[in-house]
Amino acid sequence: MATFHTPPARLADLEINQFRAFDHLKVERLGHVNLIVGKHNAGKSTLLEALRLYATSAPLPVLMDLVRSRDEHQVNVEDTHEPGDRSFTPELLTLFHGRPPINSVKHAITIGPASGEKLTMRVEWFDERSGPG
Repeated sequence: MATFHTPPARLADLEINQFRAFDHLKVERLGHVNLIVGKHNAGKSTLLEALRLYATSAPLPVLMDLVRSRDEHQVNVEDTHEPGDRSFTPELLTLFHGRPPINSVKHAITIGPASGEKLTMRVEWFDERSGPG
C-alpha cells in the first residue's frame, strides 16, 4: 500500500521509521541547506534514499533504481511487471534489511515530516488462494 502525497517545498524536520537499517530516525530543525556527515556505513546514503522516496511518492521505477544502485536486484523488473504495476518484487525486501522474515510479519516504512502527512509503504506476502490478510 502506498499513500500518495504532495511533499512540502521544504521540510522543517524529518522522521524515518523501519527503512533499511533505520528503526527510527528523527532529524529536527532542518535548514535551507543541510550538511550530512558521518562515519562509513552510518546511514548517510540511506537518509538520502528515504528523502528521494518521500519526494517522488515512491513509484516502482524509483524503488527499483534504489535496489539496483546497490546491486541488490536479482531479476529484470521490466520482464515481470506491466507499466504502472505497483506490486512489490522480492528485490524490494532489501529495503527492509535487518527486519524479521517477510513471511512472519508485515513490513511498513514511513518517511516524512515529524508532524504531518508521511509517505507510508507496506509490504506483505500472502497466499494467492486466500488473498491478503
